[in-house]
Amino acid sequence: MVTFGVDESLKEFISTLEDSARNDRLEPKDTLEIAALKLERPARVFYQGSTKLHTRVASSNTFKEVFRKRDKDFLTDQSHHARLQMARHGKNEGPQELADKCRTLAQRITCQSDDPVAQGVHRKNAKRMLLASYVAGLIGVPGRQFHYASPISVEEAIRISVSVQEAERQEAVPCARLQ
Repeated sequence: MVTFGVDESLKEFISTLEDSARNDRLEPKDTLEIAALKLERPARVFYQGSTKLHTRVASSNTFKEVFRKRDKDFLTDQSHHARLQMARHGKNEGPQELADKCRTLAQRITCQSDDPVAQGVHRKNAKRMLLASYVAGLIGVPGRQFHYASPISVEEAIRISVSVQEAERQEAVPCARLQ
């Protein structure tokens, strides 16, 4: 949870902010500036890094929207990074399930930007981390196959791992019939 003041939650912070704005008859832009001044770490760091809050059209409503969205996800970016790096292929999990899990985590750590060039860079970085995590998370024969295949995209990696898994299943079926 993001801390705003001393032991103050987001709801309390916004409620206090709205009461002050109403009592002092402040404009939404002025309310945003007051909110920014009252922020404490790590909320201040989040505010400084949010491009949406530093545009000319940003107001207190934008502030509430951005922080409510941020507060909804209680895990930090660092924990999402760690979970993405530690994602592993489960015992009863197929390659597609691991890919979906890695893709979800990669989406959570992708920075959002209004600048299309910056957003493209963030997306490319997320795809690179997704591929690395997916390949590192595969265990057994599919994982070993990646050392030989060196896929350049997640789609190619999924295709290879599904093919290897199907080949393993087909090899196991005749052995089961013989016994």
